[in-house]
Amino acid sequence: MGEPSARSGLAACALAARALVTGSRALAAHAARALSVRARVDGERSALGRGAGRAVVGDERGAASVLAVALLGVLGAAVVFGVRYGEVVVGRHRVVAAADLAAVAAAGWIEQGAARACGRAEWVVRRMGGELVSCVVSGVEVVVEVRAARGKGLGSVFGAPAARARAGSGEG
Repeated sequence: MGEPSARSGLAACALAARALVTGSRALAAHAARALSVRARVDGERSALGRGAGRAVVGDERGAASVLAVALLGVLGAAVVFGVRYGEVVVGRHRVVAAADLAAVAAAGWIEQGAARACGRAEWVVRRMGGELVSCVVSGVEVVVEVRAARGKGLGSVFGAPAARARAGSGEG
């Protein structure tokens, strides 16, 4: 039987391995020639155009697809973060508006007593989808604290949005 042909890269590698095991200089020289011929053939094929040669180590075909998928993943995460951040900001604005309106409503009912003023504040806050945390009447001033209602999906890493507002009846 003859020596393995230089046509196959695998056969050339097997020839080189056999040369190392046997210690034959002639076989090693033949394997080196076979490998260099194989490398030249692969280089010529890849120079002919895309798809003409076979993939060799260091080939970068397909790298753009992987990069595009990674960039789409980053873009998707940024969109999700932006939407979530927008929800929290809008929820915070709604809670602030509810606190302001509740304080003004309570200030308008101070003359009927603290219990009725705070009852009106709670009614306003509930209608706006919030939760009244506290209502303190002192003289002609009302201070209310409002938090986003549980189950509205407005909680964030820092907790549910909350706001405090103060209003007075204008008398005194």
